[in-house]
Amino acid sequence: MQRSPHTLSPNTTSPPPDTFKSRYAWLVNRIQAAGACLTCQPAHCYAHAARRTEREQTEGIQHDTTRTSRIADRAPFAPRGPAAWQTVLAALALILSLQAAPAQAQAQAQGPVDPRCYAPSNAGRLGEPGWQGGGGKYIVQNGRQEVYQAVGSGRFAINYGGNDYTFTDGPVTIFTGQVTDMSTLFNGVAFWDYLDLNHWDTSRVVSLSGGLQGSSVQASIADWDVSGVREMSVAFNNSEFDGDISSWSPGGRRS
Repeated sequence: MQRSPHTLSPNTTSPPPDTFKSRYAWLVNRIQAAGACLTCQPAHCYAHAARRTEREQTEGIQHDTTRTSRIADRAPFAPRGPAAWQTVLAALALILSLQAAPAQAQAQAQGPVDPRCYAPSNAGRLGEPGWQGGGGKYIVQNGRQEVYQAVGSGRFAINYGGNDYTFTDGPVTIFTGQVTDMSTLFNGVAFWDYLDLNHWDTSRVVSLSGGLQGSSVQASIADWDVSGVREMSVAFNNSEFDGDISSWSPGGRRS
């Protein structure tokens, strides 16, 4: 049965499409083209054999049809030679870099928090767009009132200017860097939706005592900075919380 030669030239250098899925497909296609055409011997590659057969037929050159057919039945082929494997490894490295890029970009984007986010005069308002770490977020006032009212209402959000600034991470969320007391914050709270709270700035929190005591809340809090916490008694007493906090080291140490 006649097979079609490769549709992608191994010399294709056009950039991959924008989406990761399209980039991945482009790379896989390129690897396949490289493995079959870039470094193999022409006599051992179906694509070359097919092209050679077509050329010889056009020019009226006699050739061994049995050998050409046998070559055609051997496709696909694994990469051959150092150059082919270099192409494969380079493509795999690019795939890994594309996967790691979002995490690296996020880490770079976070950076140090703008000191203005911690200024008491800026609490109870939105951070300016240029403020690193707090830009566009509602800056929670220090004290228990705002966050505790949001928990007690079951909305887990603070309304400001007609918009709900949610506890969970997202485009409209809160900045908690001025809060020092989170004791009994979720004490006895029954809440079944998962909360992503890893983005909370807890660098100034000194008390988490009873924070999740008797609670059914499940949340991502592994990235919380608890280096300044001095009080954590019964923080998880009778709680259904089963998240990973193995990196926590309160009291001036952080693992």
